[in-house]
Amino acid sequence: MTYPAPTLFFYKAKQKWYVTVTIPEKLRPSFNRIQMRRSTGTADKRIAGQKMHDIAAAIYRDFDRASASQVDQLSEETLDMMQAIVSKVLPDTDVRQEMKSEKGKRDVLNIVDSAISELTTNLFSIPNPAFANLVPIAEKLFLNENYAFEMDKMKAVDDQHLTEIHSPNVISENYISIYYNHYLENRHWDRDRTKSAAKRAITEFVTAVGDMPITDVTKQHAYEYAQKMHVSGKAFKTIKSKISAVSALLTWSEKAGDIKENPFVQLKLAGYGVKSKKYRPFSEKELHAIFAQKMEKQDRLLITLLLTTGMRLDEVALLDWSQYHVTDGIRYFDLTSALVKNEGSKRLVPIPDIVKLKKGNGRLFDYNLDSDGKASTSASKHVMKIVRNVVTDKEKVIHSFRGTLKDLMRDVDVKKDISDFITGHSMGDVASSY
Repeated sequence: MTYPAPTLFFYKAKQKWYVTVTIPEKLRPSFNRIQMRRSTGTADKRIAGQKMHDIAAAIYRDFDRASASQVDQLSEETLDMMQAIVSKVLPDTDVRQEMKSEKGKRDVLNIVDSAISELTTNLFSIPNPAFANLVPIAEKLFLNENYAFEMDKMKAVDDQHLTEIHSPNVISENYISIYYNHYLENRHWDRDRTKSAAKRAITEFVTAVGDMPITDVTKQHAYEYAQKMHVSGKAFKTIKSKISAVSALLTWSEKAGDIKENPFVQLKLAGYGVKSKKYRPFSEKELHAIFAQKMEKQDRLLITLLLTTGMRLDEVALLDWSQYHVTDGIRYFDLTSALVKNEGSKRLVPIPDIVKLKKGNGRLFDYNLDSDGKASTSASKHVMKIVRNVVTDKEKVIHSFRGTLKDLMRDVDVKKDISDFITGHSMGDVASSY
């Protein structure tokens, strides 16, 4: 099928350029919309134009998957894997039966997607020990294109979710299910991913405690939401993050004068959820096994830079040759203006002499970009397979390359403040920040 050409448009509300592609009529039922729209993550039209090809290519791949199979039914193997995960949370739930209705499908996919976020350690927190035997299943689902396709379809109709949660007789704009839309549209969001996470957390909050006027929310509702997440096996970090997202809504409401004060202030969440474990570094033997494998040239360069520079996955995956410099014979990448985690991550990263680079133009890697202009998910899917081919320890993940470099630098007496600066770790005091 021939697809329409992409176009750029500037979304004033977000002050960013977006790539849009009209969805072919035959494929619209699969996406429940007329156009696909993805952010370039920038207000610079020139940079947006440079990104447009890669973003459009990712959209076309979504079209290809829909066109090839018009997937409405997941494979039996995928359903079995989903059943294994859901049974840990809701023992009496029949996934196949639930998937027969749109609401049931969304509920099941939400549960599984949350579990994958907990269990796939390449991007998320170390898994709850109670779910340890499900880690291989979660990783397989994470890489499963059919499952990803169903998740995309679910997210496309996510706006309908809340309308099914609250009573059809509820019409007051003061109810959370309606009120939160004003918050999402009127608050400034630095990243689409942050906005999506807030939307998901608020939706889950309403599902957990019920829909109600924003003025009726109490501190007890936060603990009720926390307890339900705790029982379902969520990590402490996840529980804290989701409640913080709801709290941000309440703070916004307080500033707008719609409620007297945010009731979620000074919550005591200690004891809820499972604390995240630390990632473990790779052994020398494991590193040799990883690099001994046959792999794509760009995947080898990616893991080489992860290990030798201590950069985060997304910092490496987004590198552009314009960030490569040589000063006084020292090669380095300039991340001072890059899309990074925090202020401490805006730094100059030295490149060891052992790394061989041939300077080019544009991006160093062609991993797909998401709506926030990030490439970690796509890059992870490539590199995760390479690591898991030889390393089965679930506490050793892509992020472990950073820890490995920290260990190697400590072994040769590199001072902690220098090590922290190179890897972009927070150092916590004014002098170090300076």
